[in-house]
Amino acid sequence: MQKTKTIAELCLLFTDGDWIESKDQSDIGVRLIQTGNIGEGYFKDRLDKARYITESKFDDLKCTEIFEGDCLVSRLPDPVGRSCLIPNSKHRMITAVDCTILRFNPELMLPEFFSYYSQSKKYLFDVNSKTSGATRKRISRKNLGLVKVPTPSLDDQKEIVSKLDSAFLEIEKARENTEKNLANTNELFESICQKSIFPEYNIPTCTVLDVAKDEKGSMRTGPFGSQLLKREIVDSGIAVLGIDNAVNNEFKWGARRFITPEKFEELSRFEVKPKDVLITIMGTCGRCAIVPDDIPKAINTKHICCITLDQNKCLSEYLHIYFLHHPIAREYLLSRAKGAIMAGLNMGIIKDLPLVLPSIEEQRKLIEKVVSLKKEISRLKLVYTNKIIALDELKQSVLQQAFSGKL
Repeated sequence: MQKTKTIAELCLLFTDGDWIESKDQSDIGVRLIQTGNIGEGYFKDRLDKARYITESKFDDLKCTEIFEGDCLVSRLPDPVGRSCLIPNSKHRMITAVDCTILRFNPELMLPEFFSYYSQSKKYLFDVNSKTSGATRKRISRKNLGLVKVPTPSLDDQKEIVSKLDSAFLEIEKARENTEKNLANTNELFESICQKSIFPEYNIPTCTVLDVAKDEKGSMRTGPFGSQLLKREIVDSGIAVLGIDNAVNNEFKWGARRFITPEKFEELSRFEVKPKDVLITIMGTCGRCAIVPDDIPKAINTKHICCITLDQNKCLSEYLHIYFLHHPIAREYLLSRAKGAIMAGLNMGIIKDLPLVLPSIEEQRKLIEKVVSLKKEISRLKLVYTNKIIALDELKQSVLQQAFSGKL
């Protein structure tokens, strides 16, 4: 049977970090390492968010200094029990109370060996079995100290660490490249749209207002001010749509606010209809979605511009892809944004947006091309996502072999 010892038995120092309140912190001095700095087997520097205490406060509070090679374990999620080794630093350092300091007995445990073991499913399962808390799991230092760790000889530990270093280096390289490819898929989509799909359609012939339906209120925001008061919002009834209904530039049904049927009769001019194009103009601006055909009765809020198009001039799907992806639209919108991207979007900007308007048949062809491209990009994203999952599973397989003597 494999020899084991508890974490507490393996340490020369096994203690929690210090209780440091906001009033104790400063801009320079001894750096405070927190749970947010603890990755799963690696240290997250996050120097731009670093906190400090003064040298005098360090002395007053009788803080425990941590050093290169010490291991920190987070007693909070996510996941509980994750650990990292403290790297070489130009700063003196302490850690927060929700971190436990493990300074191993060098005759019993290599810090690097424990760091790898703390990433294994066996370790995380053991930690999780000793947590408490209904809403947010955590583990006490006492229970953390009871977690058992395999203790092969130091020579065997060195050999296992060496093998895992090599294996993980290759796995991490593959994961890094795959994550980079996954992140680049959106840029690839935009590049193909702008270089292969839209180039021949590059001369504006009208504005968005010109393709709105020829009726009053075909471009509208929701009710303002006294038109809809907070006390008129009820728990059920006719939905009031907001920016949460345009997520990832697709329509997402769901409502948290409602009005009565009687109030709807007063505000029926704000009704959202199938095929309407919604553009968020407050909060997170610039998101765009098409209202589906099966939408229940609803109105939009003042945070959304709702456009009812003349479908004989402009298809909803075409305006959707044009607004989001055409270089002319993107340049126009970005040049008029105030503050953050799209922060200054308003009805006037949308009405005057220059529109390249090919025939309805050509619009359909463009829509088909973009839909086809989206499907291919989605397929590519799934390939990369599955590869990342496979690499994580490979990592766990290597760890399981290492700590069962089969590597």
